[in-house]
Amino acid sequence: MVFFAQKVHRKLGGNFTFLICTDRSDLDLLLYVRRDTDLRRLAAELAEIEAAAPMRLDGELVRDDAAAVNWRELHAGAREILVKTVGGVTLLDTSLFLLGKMPSLPPLSH
Repeated sequence: MVFFAQKVHRKLGGNFTFLICTDRSDLDLLLYVRRDTDLRRLAAELAEIEAAAPMRLDGELVRDDAAAVNWRELHAGAREILVKTVGGVTLLDTSLFLLGKMPSLPPLSH
């Protein structure tokens, strides 16, 4: 797995934090990215890497504000994507997420 992480780092460059967990059927990635990261490009490059990988790559892209999306959903090009935050989960227009916007979540009930 260390070899795989080094390959991703060489291909993508930048300062990424990797959390790698695997159950051998897929590789779960948690990639923490800066706000200025080109997330569409990152998702496309992850798809290229996956094409050559011996297992399925799954995982989340986590912005510095803790909003996270599945890289596959972003790569699929849907108009809306599921955004996970500490306050909950909601659908958000993909273009808004890429601009760094946060979803509006209903207040938590107690």
